[in-house]
Amino acid sequence: MIPANLIINADDFGIDPRVSRAIALALEEGLINSFSVFPFTDDFHAAMLRDLALRFPDAHIGVHLSLVSPGEPGVSPGHPDGPAHFRNFLLSYFTGRFSLDHARSQWKAQIRHVGELIGGGRRVAHLDSHQHLHVLPALWNIAESLRIEFAIPRVRVPYESFLHNVTHRFPFGAAMQALAWMHRGADTPVFFGFRSSMKFTLAANIRGLESVLNHPERMHELMVHPALPPDVNDWGGNGDQASEAGKSTPKSSDLSVAKTGNSEARNQEKEMDELRKLKDFFRTRLGAQGAVGRFGLRGDSGLSGHEGGASRRRRPISGPASRGPTGGAA
Repeated sequence: MIPANLIINADDFGIDPRVSRAIALALEEGLINSFSVFPFTDDFHAAMLRDLALRFPDAHIGVHLSLVSPGEPGVSPGHPDGPAHFRNFLLSYFTGRFSLDHARSQWKAQIRHVGELIGGGRRVAHLDSHQHLHVLPALWNIAESLRIEFAIPRVRVPYESFLHNVTHRFPFGAAMQALAWMHRGADTPVFFGFRSSMKFTLAANIRGLESVLNHPERMHELMVHPALPPDVNDWGGNGDQASEAGKSTPKSSDLSVAKTGNSEARNQEKEMDELRKLKDFFRTRLGAQGAVGRFGLRGDSGLSGHEGGASRRRRPISGPASRGPTGGAA
């Protein structure tokens, strides 16, 4: 049960099988109504994404634009030689050594790649980016121009609160919040989840959740990053596509982001339980009011042309076994 004025978006589908399976399970359980696709090239994620797009036509699917390569060279289309860390990217960006034409061509290719897999570019509901790099002024202009070119409803504005985030990952968190603030508009959804990125908890986001309940006239977006333990297989894919994906699950060396067992990976695994608590929170506070179906998105929200629809019967949990332990990234 998700309020009509709330988008719960899971970032990083495609960055790792653990993350992608968690997103698929969260859709099954009605814990999220939106997710963003990180660029990938493997058959496993292609089959899974096609399956989810077919089974959840009301879900918002966005493109998680990236100019940073988190894994082995060649993992993600468009930036096989990209910087391995956003700090390296920022250095090249601010010293004028990064080509904006290159950024535009890569992001355009990534949007087309996702659009082809989910039934067409018109299905793409939003743009955001890996580590929020699109808030940089020149990159924001590129993202906005691509939004217009592909008729995509919105670009994420990840502004939560400068004061509450001034010490978060200092100085990068404060700088990103200041840049995001510059891009706010009258209809920009109220964003939260920045400070709890990679470690979402219900308790840490009560302020944003109360805003959702107290201001039903305003759209809100909550960012989360769930993941499953490496030995959990909880994707209920459709027959042929699930079988196809099961034969090509990426190995951990192919999509290495965060090693399983570290604190970030453990926090991501806990996010699924926290999202279930969030579902109970809304059930208690709203009862049968303020939500529409599983996805709870009003057809007049203006954010996408794919809202509404009845809830779907949950399919049995089955699918390809996980082969690799790796965690997601912000």
